[in-house]
Amino acid sequence: MLFFGLESYVQRILDKMKKGVEKSIIKRILDESANAGIFNHVFFICGFPGETVEEFKTTYEFVKKNINKPELFTEQYLT
Repeated sequence: MLFFGLESYVQRILDKMKKGVEKSIIKRILDESANAGIFNHVFFICGFPGETVEEFKTTYEFVKKNINKPELFTEQYLT
């Protein structure tokens, strides 16, 4: 299992956080580790200072679309 501090799937927010990662490689890294049989656990942040609702929705939709264990994904905090 790998734990990833994804935090956001929006480059502007990643830059604000000074994550030092390009959005363009995130999906590739997650796909390659999953294809190698490694379970990915991804952390993300909702409401980072300056983040818009639309920006968070981008991250949320990315995670929801790419999760390989949907039973572990809860939406209870999004209402």
